[in-house]
Amino acid sequence: MKEIDWQRYDSRYILIYGAHLVAIECCRYLTSLGMKERLLGFAVTCRQDNPSLLEGLPVREIHEYSGQAKDTLVVIAMSLKFHTAVREKLAELDFADIEAVGLEELSQLKGRALIKALSAEGLDLRESDNDPTWLDVYSKDNRVQFKFPTLFHLGLGKLREHVRLEAPMALYQRQLGHLQPLCELYEEGSLPKGTSDKIMQIYMAYGPPQSDLVKKSCYSPWIRPLLVGAQGQREETSFRDDAYEGNVSQLNPLLAEMTGVHWIWKMAPAGLYKGLCHYRRHFILRNEDILALRDREIDVLLTMPRYVPGGIKEMFLAETPVKPPVFESIFTVLENNHSADSSGFRDYLGEFFYCPNNMVVARNEIYDDYCQWIFPILLGMLEEDKKTGYGHEGDRHIAYAAELLTSYYFLKKRKGLRMAAADYKFLM
Repeated sequence: MKEIDWQRYDSRYILIYGAHLVAIECCRYLTSLGMKERLLGFAVTCRQDNPSLLEGLPVREIHEYSGQAKDTLVVIAMSLKFHTAVREKLAELDFADIEAVGLEELSQLKGRALIKALSAEGLDLRESDNDPTWLDVYSKDNRVQFKFPTLFHLGLGKLREHVRLEAPMALYQRQLGHLQPLCELYEEGSLPKGTSDKIMQIYMAYGPPQSDLVKKSCYSPWIRPLLVGAQGQREETSFRDDAYEGNVSQLNPLLAEMTGVHWIWKMAPAGLYKGLCHYRRHFILRNEDILALRDREIDVLLTMPRYVPGGIKEMFLAETPVKPPVFESIFTVLENNHSADSSGFRDYLGEFFYCPNNMVVARNEIYDDYCQWIFPILLGMLEEDKKTGYGHEGDRHIAYAAELLTSYYFLKKRKGLRMAAADYKFLM
């Protein structure tokens, strides 16, 4: 977005195409540049399931703005995968001036502003080389300790206020003091030599649209590509999530990568450790790190925790498809399957850290115990959706709920298991 020549559009109104977090942050950025008075509002293809008002501006279907097409610059502010279809729609309605902004660029702009604004609050924030959508928070010994959000539903003022009141570094010690970065658990050169792929297999979930990309790419020897959500489609591959009786591959549009987790539970060959990553998100692990898992007797490896100002529940409500009926569904199923966890999960939602992406590596038996716990909940949520007629089957709200449940499950066990965290690479 920094490369847009705004002088070209001095006489134009500005319309933001999108109605979610990237669009909101785009609006805030344009406002910071003094363009608030030129903003017409937000445009969407269909109003269903979208808000009617954002940042004090209306959200309307794009055709409602078509009468102003000649005088309006449209800024597409959403995931890049939707940009082509949006451009085609705009062309149909004779919008000629179009710019686009993606997640990465807005994150970098906002991140730099946060680093400057929050330095006085005692946080050592730095841009991340691994995931530009989150900042790294460094501890006093100059190591990455956790992640801080760039794009966020709360504005800069609210973020500063929460940081001041919540004292994130102290919160981390209270909630996650037992969870250390894996690299801190050993000294360079202190481990016996060995071969990492004999210790661990991480299965990389990918779907049919990414097949060509996966075939052309090279991965670490401990990564095994796992095709998910391709039931009934012919494709030669070593591992696929529909290759066993009782698979849940057909539920991939609802469960996302969790159908791959189910395959790992039921079918992954025996090894010391097993786990999941994504074709766009890989654990950052050196050979020494993997040897350290075994030699330091680590039970579970999680992704680097994220700090969410204002609390986990509020962030998931604001930024994901996990809305109040989804939370009610989780609690209903927990009461039926794991009643002891119902109050614990409710308390956890008021906390401030979670480990994202359903990416977990664990000893075989521990990973299996986790799967035995979580899948009755996820499948129970599907049944609750049918009973209540929730009707949001395409938004993957259950996969997002799984991210919360996975983090809760392991963090509640942090004192009984030896755990570590590792950063991950987000491939944009």
